[in-house]
Amino acid sequence: MKEGLREQAISGFGWRAVERYSTQAAQFVISIILARILTPHDFGLIALVMVFVSFGQVLIDGGFSDALVQSEHADDACCSSVFFCNIVVGVCCAVSLSLCAPFVAHFYKEPQLLHIITTLSLNFIISSCGLVYSALLVRQLRFKSLAKVSVISTVTSGAVGVLLAVNHFGVWSLVGQSLTAQMTRLFSLWTFAVWRPRVWFEWAAIKMVAPFGSRVLMATISESLFSNLNVIAIGKLFTPTMLGFYSRADSLWSMTMSNFSSVLGSVAFPILSTIKNNPERLRRALKSAVEMLAFISYPAAVGLVVVAHPLVLALLTRKWDPCVPFLQLLGGVWVLYPMHAINLSVLLAQGHASEYLRLQLIKKAIGLAVLPLLFLGIYPFIFGQIFASFICYYLNCYYSGKLLQYPMSAQLRDGLPYIGCAVLMGICIQSIKFLHLSHIALELVLEIGLGMVSYVLFCWWFRLPALAKAWEIIRNYRAQNKALTPMKVKAVS
Repeated sequence: MKEGLREQAISGFGWRAVERYSTQAAQFVISIILARILTPHDFGLIALVMVFVSFGQVLIDGGFSDALVQSEHADDACCSSVFFCNIVVGVCCAVSLSLCAPFVAHFYKEPQLLHIITTLSLNFIISSCGLVYSALLVRQLRFKSLAKVSVISTVTSGAVGVLLAVNHFGVWSLVGQSLTAQMTRLFSLWTFAVWRPRVWFEWAAIKMVAPFGSRVLMATISESLFSNLNVIAIGKLFTPTMLGFYSRADSLWSMTMSNFSSVLGSVAFPILSTIKNNPERLRRALKSAVEMLAFISYPAAVGLVVVAHPLVLALLTRKWDPCVPFLQLLGGVWVLYPMHAINLSVLLAQGHASEYLRLQLIKKAIGLAVLPLLFLGIYPFIFGQIFASFICYYLNCYYSGKLLQYPMSAQLRDGLPYIGCAVLMGICIQSIKFLHLSHIALELVLEIGLGMVSYVLFCWWFRLPALAKAWEIIRNYRAQNKALTPMKVKAVS
């Protein structure tokens, strides 16, 4: 590598952050517009369908994307073979889901699902054509290109969804948005990637990446299956409207908590894979990542719980008011999500796919044990999820403690100062409520502004290291951009 590992990590993190946050900002604005136009029932219907779509996407990938990133033998024959294998699986998934559509519509007693599922099954064929391109861009650390792809697809599909919504297409606005996103992403990947598939298929190439990929696939299948069981059960035991409230609250948490961990994880996996044979460097990298995740995720979790009510009223209107308690309680489930993700990235980077699969299956069994609480009500179920999340965090940290001597106790100790600053921030935010402001949007803006300023000041006061690292990342990113900007030369008269 021409650049040092540190420079590559900072550059990759910067571009991945640009991609994730610009994309999520656009998605957030678009989702707010759609939520104000459409009904909770529309979002509940699409949530039911996306259960099957997301599961199919896992099957199409087959774990090969991570295998291509991690493998040292991802040559042209291997990539072309994986490309055609993905397409075949994509077509099979599309046909299978279309055949199952009548049974799903009958199960939920929602006739609209028949045509919605059949239409969205096209996503399998479209997305299967772009998986190798995306994996190669990650392998080559071309995060700037990936950022462009994500922004283009998000903005284009969002514009299509809003246009359909204002023209009274209802739930089909969300269907059109999903299809447009996949099409735009595929064409953008083709544009930015330099690799082109050859008419070449070798079973030997597939077998080379299959052992790692198959274990990742099994773990991802279990993750997708058991996480989506929540949606299936809520949709069946309650109503699509109740599911709409729950899924909207859960998606707000996903946008908040999974963003930073996805940015760091997507950069960390290829970077950590390069130092997988150096346990001491891995331990230091994990410690640094844990501190940075704590710096971002803990104040985000506390802040979202505190401002939940004005946030929902200001952005989604009063018809979404029943999702406020869901939003507040689900914070206990999502607060440790980034810590789960980074520990798993370290495990995969070292090539421990078998342990990764075993760990995922144990955690899904725990999640399955919580599911019957839905018969007692949705709130007992959420409390069960919170308890299960803490148990799963211990399990995720087990291998980090065993292999790198960085157990859960050490990780929590490193994150404790950030938890304290986040709690102090939450207390400061609560002071705004004593003003009894009549304008809900003004209250929300003041609470967010006070929270951000007070948290940074608390971190500065206690000299927390992640604040200095965040500032270093920003300075390096700006310096790189200046270095790449051509100088303007005045013409000589």
